[in-house]
Amino acid sequence: MNFKNSGQRKAVMASLRLKGMINYTNPGGFTFDVYDYNKVNKMLPSAQRKIVFIDKFKKSKMSSFRVIQDVASEGKPGTVSITTLANINKEKGFHWFDKDSMNFFKSRFPKTGLTDGKGNAYFISSESLGFAPSEGRGYSIRKMEMNTGKMDTIGGFNVFSSRSSAMSAMNKLIKKDMKQ
Repeated sequence: MNFKNSGQRKAVMASLRLKGMINYTNPGGFTFDVYDYNKVNKMLPSAQRKIVFIDKFKKSKMSSFRVIQDVASEGKPGTVSITTLANINKEKGFHWFDKDSMNFFKSRFPKTGLTDGKGNAYFISSESLGFAPSEGRGYSIRKMEMNTGKMDTIGGFNVFSSRSSAMSAMNKLIKKDMKQ
C-alpha cells in the first residue's frame, strides 16, 4: 500500500487496528461490536484518538460509549456523568460512591460534573448537617483525578450553605485551573 504521507498511513493503521477490536470483550464484560466501531469513527476522527480509545477500552471496565466520551473530552473542558466518575472511582479500588457511604452521609449530587480538560472532574455534593432533616444541608466542592479515581474536597467539608454559592466558587476554581 502506498501512502501520500505519514498522516494517511497512521489513519489507515488506526482504522485497521480498530476493526480488529470487533468482538473484543474488555475486563468489564463489554464487547466491542460493529455499532461501536462506527461510533468511534464518527466521534473520534483522528488516528491518535482512535489509538487512545483502543488502549483505554482494553484496560477498562466501562462500556465503549463511556470510554469514547472520556477520550473525546480529554483536553477539553466539558461535562462528565456522575455514573462515569463512580465507575472510575470503583475501578481504581476506592469506595467514595458506595451506597453505604452515600446513605450514611445522606449525600446528594447532580447527574453531571464539570471537567477542566486536564483530567480533573468537579461536582457539588450536599450532605446532611445532622440527623434531623430540620438541621439542613451543607455543600462541598468535590474534585476527582479521573486517571487515578482519587477524590478531594476543595475548600472544606460542607463549607457552603447553598448549592448556588458552591457552584459559583466551583466555576471560578475551574476557570482559574484552566488558565494555569
